[in-house]
Amino acid sequence: MDQQNNNMRDQQYGNAQPQQNQYNYGQNPYQYQASQQAPYPQYAPQAQPQYQQPPYQQQQYQQPQNQYQPQQNQYYYAHQKFNYLDKYAKVLLVLSILLIIGGTINLFIQLNSLRRMSSYGYTISQLFRYFPTALIGTLLIIAGAVFQLLAGIFGIINRKKPSKITLNIVFISIQIALFLVGQVMIAIFNGIRGINILTTISSFFLPVYYLITCIQIKNAGN
Repeated sequence: MDQQNNNMRDQQYGNAQPQQNQYNYGQNPYQYQASQQAPYPQYAPQAQPQYQQPPYQQQQYQQPQNQYQPQQNQYYYAHQKFNYLDKYAKVLLVLSILLIIGGTINLFIQLNSLRRMSSYGYTISQLFRYFPTALIGTLLIIAGAVFQLLAGIFGIINRKKPSKITLNIVFISIQIALFLVGQVMIAIFNGIRGINILTTISSFFLPVYYLITCIQIKNAGN
């Protein structure tokens, strides 16, 4: 019976050998040590693939390249400012020429009026005594014509110089003020007949347009 049990254990565990007890209690016939070759080699430890941890490689941080290129708007605005300045400079050139022509004609007309007043045999003191409004109005318009000529000349010179255009604004502002006061005094003396349409256009409307253009040139320069 014992032999039969031993044969069954041998068939189950292979050729097992008795192993000495670690506590030195003698041999234990029921404790067997399996043979080095397992009955199923596929389950042997050496048949298992050994796991090897892949070497750790630290990724180097690469700063992303900024491909966005901001638009350089300053060049765009500078280009537009140059175009506006060139446009206003051309307009001011035309107005300056017209102001020179109109100022010359107006100066000739007022000097002729002053000559006609003196042709009646009146002296300057008598003209101031008898025709003060007409004489003062004429002198004011003559002075305005001089400023109109200066504004036209400096308009040609400073049409592309926004930093110096203030002088033109001063000249044309004085001219407009002198013309309006002088024209009102002549109108008081002569009535509506004393208003000359050509003189009004050349000495008032053109200077006003000239003044607006000078202000635009100054703003374009800023």
